[in-house]
Amino acid sequence: MGRFAANGSAVMGTNVSALKVGGGTTVKASIYDLMFSCGGAPADQQFTWTVGHITTTGTFTSVTPQPLDADAPVAIATAGSIATAEPTYASVPLLVLGVHQRAIFRWVARERGELVTAKTASNGIGCKAAITSGTPTALAQAHWYE
Repeated sequence: MGRFAANGSAVMGTNVSALKVGGGTTVKASIYDLMFSCGGAPADQQFTWTVGHITTTGTFTSVTPQPLDADAPVAIATAGSIATAEPTYASVPLLVLGVHQRAIFRWVARERGELVTAKTASNGIGCKAAITSGTPTALAQAHWYE
């Protein structure tokens, strides 16, 4: 079992996905740590992060999952950043977080409380941000095991 990390980003707007982690057909990714922040010039704005299951992956720039242990095998799960075509999210989100642009937010799962992807290549878990004004860069990072 390996542990991996991936980073994502997106210029914020209305529901813009910054990061997705997709399970493979032979593995489920269990996300246990998520971090959210904002790049660019600081401003006094609030934005909303929504984390949820995705049923189609949309189009993302591929991100190579980085092993947290140098001796870990190569990740089977996939990761992506900067959605150019948004994925389809399930109707009920897993997490909804209001975050100030100047803040960093970290979510850590309790034991057996991880967010788990389906064992399907086109499904996964996505992180999207929405803001009502401005276009700062949304930053997201996920740690998972598989």
